[in-house]
Amino acid sequence: MRGDNWCVILPCAGEGRRLGLDLPKELYRLDDRVRLIDLSLKHVLAGLSATGDRILRVCVVVTPGKENVHRYVARCLPSGMTRLVYFNSRYQEWPGSVFSAHPHYEEKNLVLLPDSFLGLGGQQYWHRPDGKPLVELARRALQRRPVFFGYREVKRKRSLRQLGALRVDGDEVVRMQDKPRQDLQEYNACWGCYGFRRRWGRELYRLLIASVLHQPVNYSASSFFPAGAVALAEYQDLGTWPAIRSFRSARKSTLAGFSLTGS
Repeated sequence: MRGDNWCVILPCAGEGRRLGLDLPKELYRLDDRVRLIDLSLKHVLAGLSATGDRILRVCVVVTPGKENVHRYVARCLPSGMTRLVYFNSRYQEWPGSVFSAHPHYEEKNLVLLPDSFLGLGGQQYWHRPDGKPLVELARRALQRRPVFFGYREVKRKRSLRQLGALRVDGDEVVRMQDKPRQDLQEYNACWGCYGFRRRWGRELYRLLIASVLHQPVNYSASSFFPAGAVALAEYQDLGTWPAIRSFRSARKSTLAGFSLTGS
């Protein structure tokens, strides 16, 4: 049934200025075997194992000159699954990178940031201890709500100045702001991924871009308020050198045993 079909969106249109690399940051090697984007592709492959062919496509959104990111993803996934999507300059910032893929949206859509690490708490990180992968958690969330955010609790409030901040109450997101400048005590979590049903894609883009630009955001008036919340055991933004060094040091065993096969 079409209502069970998925699109996974990988927004790879950023310039990676924080790392200053001479190659796309998504292709940076964390070690001899693992590239940065592999941490997201592992979730895609785990989802394929759980959903079969209901993941119809993976949209890799790039700017001209970054086509090699799409070629790499296409080699890692089953033939014909990926779509090369160019960032549409009519849209803005990273939410615009996601929305550039809107002609390819399926009924259910999952956004994974290709410079991050999401851990679900299972022994191999890519499944929860009960064996459920991220796509299965997203499916359940989108059965209840048209939009959800995967979140990690945050105790150091000052860190929220550099993150997508949320106020999570139970399984609901009741407040949100990208990199808040004030009222940090009002937030208790950050988001590491999100998902939405196709009908709500445009409204979500408008809300997210307003939040990124620190324009007035009336989240409580949105048609999808409150968004759902899916707990993540771990989330790390790997877009800076200190974060990459910390990840390498803490995850030596993860990287040593990493493989995109057998997901």
